[in-house]
Amino acid sequence: MRFLGFISLLLAGIAGSAGSAAADWQLNRYSDLRFAIEFPGTPTASKMDLAANAWMLGRQFVMEDEGGAKAYLGQGMRYVHQYRAKYSTDVLLRTAIDGAKNAGTCGLRSERPYAFPGAAGREVIFDNCKSVPVLKGRFILLGDWLYFIAVGGPAGTEEDGKTQRFLDSFSVISN
Repeated sequence: MRFLGFISLLLAGIAGSAGSAAADWQLNRYSDLRFAIEFPGTPTASKMDLAANAWMLGRQFVMEDEGGAKAYLGQGMRYVHQYRAKYSTDVLLRTAIDGAKNAGTCGLRSERPYAFPGAAGREVIFDNCKSVPVLKGRFILLGDWLYFIAVGGPAGTEEDGKTQRFLDSFSVISN
């Protein structure tokens, strides 16, 4: 199965986002992507170059913090229904995780199931990536939607309270 271009944007988005000083945490609602999440400042949006046969829509939001040492990433992507129907949930999650790991030239330190109402999810920690030492994230597959939320930064990012706050603030909203 050919997996799409969102993976190539994964860590490139973290490495290349515009710097921004941290402000108060802000709840951001993306009704067209059907999710909401808190960022510790104002994120920058970018369209994603996605394979038309697999995806209808995709956008990512990135916000740097701590003088560029840390980056917060939220992605929402909607599969073409026929494409989504061809592959099992496990195959799609495995492809997304492996694609992200390979695109970032990372090692996969850990992966565990992540419970999210009505969805299948995985929580991962990547390390020794090309652009960041460590990245903690969650892949959530809900119907035709794939979400990826992550925080990348120096060692210890995976245990930081701000990382946990960001990841835990993700919610699905109705259109």
